[in-house]
Amino acid sequence: MRVRGQLHARKARVVAYLLGWSPRELWARGQEETLDRVCVTIVGSRRCSPVGATIAAQIAGELTHAGVNAVTGAGLGIEAAAMRGVLAARADGGTGRPVAVLPGGVDRPVPVAHADLIERIAAHGLVLSETTAIRALLDPVLLDGTVPNISLGSDLYLPRGYESGNVAAIPYDLSALPSEQQLRRDLQHFLLLYGESVAARSVAVASRPSEFNVSAPPPDDGEKNGVFQPKDSSDFAWVQAQKQRRTRKHEELVTDFAKYAKGKDWTPITKGVHPRDLVLDKAAMHLLVEAKTVRANSEFAVREAIGQLFTYEYLYYPTGRTNKVALFSAPVGDLWVQLLNQLEIDCIWLDGADWRSSGPKVGWV
Repeated sequence: MRVRGQLHARKARVVAYLLGWSPRELWARGQEETLDRVCVTIVGSRRCSPVGATIAAQIAGELTHAGVNAVTGAGLGIEAAAMRGVLAARADGGTGRPVAVLPGGVDRPVPVAHADLIERIAAHGLVLSETTAIRALLDPVLLDGTVPNISLGSDLYLPRGYESGNVAAIPYDLSALPSEQQLRRDLQHFLLLYGESVAARSVAVASRPSEFNVSAPPPDDGEKNGVFQPKDSSDFAWVQAQKQRRTRKHEELVTDFAKYAKGKDWTPITKGVHPRDLVLDKAAMHLLVEAKTVRANSEFAVREAIGQLFTYEYLYYPTGRTNKVALFSAPVGDLWVQLLNQLEIDCIWLDGADWRSSGPKVGWV
């Protein structure tokens, strides 16, 4: 195990114990004497309650006053609360130190919103990050000329996710790109590297399955024929023939409703909120709006809206609660409106030339 940064190799065993296994390389930033002390790990939900965050900070503070280090990440919820508890206790005379293990490199604050917190952790304790687990299993010869960390210069969650998940990259200067022949050689090299990475991932998942997010296993062989074979006629749903006109595009739907909301004294925002479709602000009220065009089966639009609204709530609202609104290009039916309302999602739809709504937060429609 190689250790980089301000951390002696003799302490690598301590870190390996904390991580549960020994990574090939470990990067560190901060105060190297931090791991001379007893360490206690604090973990918990990212969507914790205010009471949970308070308790986490109190526990971390008591550990700090007892001279014990608190080890966690720097994520939302319990992790950040614990780290802030340590820092507050140190300001009050505590001697324990904070230790944060990051997923994307010691120079890549994750999440970006906690960049200042991570800097304070490094100043008072230690920030650790192992290199990508897959990279650690690859032949070093294949990795020659590549870098483990990249910066895409964006604060959005998708680019940050790409940075955190990078295995190997070759940076190019756009003002002085290499020749086409060299680019072709690099591409061939990365095709080989990709194949080896897939194989390494399979080995890693088999040996340490709890450390990886893997897709569901494939179905049994009896389910792989790829042919739909209904058991009987009850597997079919018969719908009365009707004409449906679904020509309203997603962008038009968002634009038209934003204009309507503006006329109701709301401030519509689309710039800088991607991948969210639209947010509406008015005084102390904030609405997260997900727009869906309705096709032949409205169920698909409803399911997609539910999934994306809860996903964006989780990613963009640290408290885990915001006012969610599903916007549809056509009526979706009473059944789906009731489901949305039960999930505390208000809904708005276009009925001919008129906007209709259901839910307490959209009564102004």
